[in-house]
Amino acid sequence: MTGFGDGYYKLPNGLIGNRQHKKYIDVFSSLEQTGKVPLNAQYDSYFYGYRTPPYITAHPDVGTMQLEKGGFAIMATDGLWDLVASEEAAGIVRRAIDQGADNLAKYLFQTIQTKMPGDDVTILVLQV
Repeated sequence: MTGFGDGYYKLPNGLIGNRQHKKYIDVFSSLEQTGKVPLNAQYDSYFYGYRTPPYITAHPDVGTMQLEKGGFAIMATDGLWDLVASEEAAGIVRRAIDQGADNLAKYLFQTIQTKMPGDDVTILVLQV
């Protein structure tokens, strides 16, 4: 599986069970947003069964998709999909297009921003 972000799931096998892995998680934790429980504080519960990484890779699955004129595609990290269903996100982007928004990804994020993300949110909207 490929994923944006979530670097700790992409660590190569061999780092687990040693201090190098914990050090890596400490760096991630130092970047966490204020008020969020840092990953290193949850280390034992997150990584107790972490035996055969990597679980996801940074190597993309590549394919093609034909979009019709006026169509769009939303690519985003799980931080967005934790907050909004794909149908709702598509509806928000359609509304942004109808209103002539300059930046569809920004419009989508600002619309759902009333819900506090628990994870990073990266959004890319491609429009035909």
